[in-house]
Amino acid sequence: MAKIYFLILFTLQFVVAWSQAYVPGQSYFSDNNFVEYIAGNLPIVISVPHGGELLPSSIPDRNCMGCTTVKDAYTQELCRALTDEIFSKTGCHPHVIINLLHRKKLDANREIVEAANGNADAEQSWNAYHTFINLAKDNIEQNWGKGLFIDLHGHGHTKQRLELGYLLTTNQLSMSDAILDSKALIEKSSIKHLAESNNKQFTHAQLLRGTSSLGALMDAFGYAAVPSPLDVAPLANDDYFNGGYNVLRHGSIDKGRIDGIQIECNSNVRFDSSTRKKFAKDLSEVLAEYLNIHYFIQLDCGKVFTEETGIDNKIYPNPAADELVLNFSQSIGSVSIFNAFGQKVTTLSIEGNREIIDVSKWPCGIYFILQGDTPHK
Repeated sequence: MAKIYFLILFTLQFVVAWSQAYVPGQSYFSDNNFVEYIAGNLPIVISVPHGGELLPSSIPDRNCMGCTTVKDAYTQELCRALTDEIFSKTGCHPHVIINLLHRKKLDANREIVEAANGNADAEQSWNAYHTFINLAKDNIEQNWGKGLFIDLHGHGHTKQRLELGYLLTTNQLSMSDAILDSKALIEKSSIKHLAESNNKQFTHAQLLRGTSSLGALMDAFGYAAVPSPLDVAPLANDDYFNGGYNVLRHGSIDKGRIDGIQIECNSNVRFDSSTRKKFAKDLSEVLAEYLNIHYFIQLDCGKVFTEETGIDNKIYPNPAADELVLNFSQSIGSVSIFNAFGQKVTTLSIEGNREIIDVSKWPCGIYFILQGDTPHK
């Protein structure tokens, strides 16, 4: 994989305001504590609707006609491992929403009637779950312009492969590239926005199963996936999950600039703790590469600097690893550097208009350079 770096696009004013409400990496809970939101500062939302374990007696078991109540084993654990790996790689956090209730009590990947079975506490949790996702999406659209929503699941099908769901059926995925590239099928896709506006002009079919598709990237790490170049579509008699309510609601099929993909993980990558950790690490690499290729959003563990002085300058290298050079077009007096949480890291007196800063021991993440000693209001 190519060396890739994390580029920041939002301003200090918003970061300070955001940190006052939601601190990236910190958990927040719904009023009844049945839904967890881990705030993020990356253009990724990861949703885990079926990994909960709580079985409160106050919520009766769902008994609707055809209700599925089996939990997706170890998907919550996988998500937390993936979140840790992304932080280790980037110094930043994806947005994460986890339904802590067992699927017997709430199915957060269904319409509210089937999801909550008419119970008020379950309905409150359902609303909180999707409100947190909307909050994360709004944050990403405002500050990144576009991003990716992952609905994380586990399947028990015989074929040990990842099933990537774009809301397209087995029959539709089996069609020719020309048909997949038609407006009619793009309109049915959870990555509609990406298919209609990607700078590298990948076709819809290429995004689904080309050499830069998510399936291809997973194949490169040794994980079989469908659709992908090696497995372009499920066979007619294959079990295959093509995406559910969450991808339909939160992907870009209807509107918005957040594309959605349902990732159904086979048991071989979830059940064993050491295998799960390796898969989480590899998936973090794949998501970084996917964002880099398709969204021109680069993720890696570096120190990224945004200048907020209003004075012409040159900052290099950016991202930085060991030293950061500041060249200003005029004398600036002093600058302060803040991290993404609005905390001051250092204040420097600048003699002349050039300064070299040792940042080798600074944590990976986002930093903002301001003139003077206080952040913008």
